[in-house]
Amino acid sequence: MEHVEAKAEGLVVNRRKRVWSGHPFKRDMRLYPNPTGPKSEAVHLIRFRDQDHKIIAAFWNFGCHTLTHHNRAHISADFPGAVRLKLRQACGAENLPVLFLQGFSGNILPQKYNESWLRRNPADLLNRIFYGPSFGQFTLPKQTFWRNTLADAVVEMVHSDGIRLKPLLDLRTVTFPLNQLLDHVPEKRSVQITQLLLSEELSLLAVTAEVMTEYVSTFKAIFSNTKIIPVSCVDDSFGYLPLNKQVKEGGYETRRFFGPFGLAEASFRTDAEQRFLENGQRL
Repeated sequence: MEHVEAKAEGLVVNRRKRVWSGHPFKRDMRLYPNPTGPKSEAVHLIRFRDQDHKIIAAFWNFGCHTLTHHNRAHISADFPGAVRLKLRQACGAENLPVLFLQGFSGNILPQKYNESWLRRNPADLLNRIFYGPSFGQFTLPKQTFWRNTLADAVVEMVHSDGIRLKPLLDLRTVTFPLNQLLDHVPEKRSVQITQLLLSEELSLLAVTAEVMTEYVSTFKAIFSNTKIIPVSCVDDSFGYLPLNKQVKEGGYETRRFFGPFGLAEASFRTDAEQRFLENGQRL
């Protein structure tokens, strides 16, 4: 078992920015490209080899919403499927097991922009002038270029020197009620934080939520004695997990997602971030 870490630069962008909302003299936190906002461009690859040094399985990790298809009405494997195909081709194994693990990407999107100056209302035009292009859809050529750029970076990692790991496989899980983070939710709902130690040097940290990218650095500090691969959207994810300051700022990831996620009456507690981290430190 070997670990390789690299960067895929210039592909993702933070999606939270305060822009004009249509109300005179008022700006709100919206889904809008924020090039200076926090993001993680780290890519992790774990390779498994047999006695002949042949790669027999792999999993990889990257923090980005899987929203690169040029037509969102289509169902596809999106960029994980494109990477899987190229990994199998690079390893010469048509059925090579390849697993994608979503990173902490609650506020991260692909860099896909609407470059047009045609806008539906004055607020949108102001945002285009002062804050640059809004999010848009990829064309098929841009979709292919984006996916191939990421896939080529992961394939390059297949041929790069990695850190050989001595397998440990120790599983630690903390489960706590969702009402420690949210008010007005069913008592039976819960949150899980799981640490899977692959070796003494490396572990997966998985959360049943769409976790904001800022938590990557927070958990790196908490688990400073081992390298962490952050994993989100596992098992029964309840929705987004923002920071306290982001809850105050508003936006889709802090309240607008509740209805689509079946939590119409919910609201974040003022100490949600602290309660989450306290439970994480119990691992």
